[in-house]
Amino acid sequence: MRKAMSAVAACVSVGGLLMVAPGLATATTRATTCNVVDAPKAMNDLPASADCAAAGTRATEAVRPNTSPVSPTTPISGPLNFDRTNGDILAITKVSGAATGELAFGGNFSAVITTDGVSHSAKNFAIVSESTGAVLYAGNANSYVRSITSLNGVTYVGGDFSSFGGQSRSHAAALSATFGVTSWNPKPSGTVRALAAAGSSVFMGGSFSAVRAVSSSTGSTIWSKSTSSGDVHSLLATNGTLYAGGLFEKYNGTTQHGLVEITPSSGSLVSAFNAHLRADTGVGQYGQYDGEEIISLSVGPNSGQILVGSGGHAPAGHASNEAILMNATTGARAWSTSTIGDCQGIGLVGSTAIAGYHRNVANTTTPFPYFATQLELSNGQLTTWDPGITGNQTNADGGNNGVQAIYVDQSTHTLYLAGAFTSPSSHKSLIAFSF
Repeated sequence: MRKAMSAVAACVSVGGLLMVAPGLATATTRATTCNVVDAPKAMNDLPASADCAAAGTRATEAVRPNTSPVSPTTPISGPLNFDRTNGDILAITKVSGAATGELAFGGNFSAVITTDGVSHSAKNFAIVSESTGAVLYAGNANSYVRSITSLNGVTYVGGDFSSFGGQSRSHAAALSATFGVTSWNPKPSGTVRALAAAGSSVFMGGSFSAVRAVSSSTGSTIWSKSTSSGDVHSLLATNGTLYAGGLFEKYNGTTQHGLVEITPSSGSLVSAFNAHLRADTGVGQYGQYDGEEIISLSVGPNSGQILVGSGGHAPAGHASNEAILMNATTGARAWSTSTIGDCQGIGLVGSTAIAGYHRNVANTTTPFPYFATQLELSNGQLTTWDPGITGNQTNADGGNNGVQAIYVDQSTHTLYLAGAFTSPSSHKSLIAFSF
């Protein structure tokens, strides 16, 4: 959540001012009005209000880098004319293996509004044509959809729901290529916040204190490894390995906060990888999330790197909210750049990274736009690109406003930002760009 400074420099707090090493801008503490709505903790264990300033007690975000934003090496144009919803979107991906381009998204909404302005009833989940925006499947989940992955034309969905497509499904369900609810029914015992798929396995994590691999066809458990002291929020299956990020302190009995690399076939921990993230203190109002909490993951520019998004509510002098380019083998950072709030989505766009976040504190001294920014892959430098989206939603749900999920279609060179923004009105909750 709130962040005092970048992790790459030392600093001390003196009299309400943040003193930083050269290369970082400074900002003073200020009183501010923060109109956010916190969801119940069971819905969102990183409350939106934790990014609100407390007058006289905390510094506003320090901004890295200290130079003016640069022109991006990969230009982004748009926005494009595309669908939106009447609520917010928590997950978005392309359906793998579909004959034509199909885009699946889920969250908390009751309608999809297509480019012709027509409203189509769809409860918390939908699949649309990527080329035309036509609604191909209007979903019906009785509660939030938070995670989506796909494999060989099958779409796997996770969230809070107990019913999906008219079928009894506890927190996880699957749709066939012809949009029928399949018999796949792994029955996780709690909210599914993260899904990934590879080979013949679907991996899941969330509030049920485990990372679990299940059969992509039957849903039967292949392996299950315990996590403790916090939920799993993100999963990434890439280059024959699996990464899990979240608020947890232990994986399968080994203490390693926030991010682990896992052998997909067995669930065993890859000990060579350790990002050495700051753990939660467990003390005070923010003790359950004052460490570095990994809440978004993406492929990097090559097999040796991954993109990582962190959140949290760091004590003064420490970092939480960052976009990070990380060594995929060791966990070492190539660079990390402060974001204005939890880095809830991250993605690779050409030779740049896109970081999506919420922004609950007005701060006109920072060049970061609402609610996403473009960073150069070479050094994490902020670019001049501005998605031009503003406006928080006020519904008490599982999201933290702003951009909550990102999908980048590398084949069509399209960037999708999804979340709980309200304007421009023609792009509410979903906005697309070309690059």
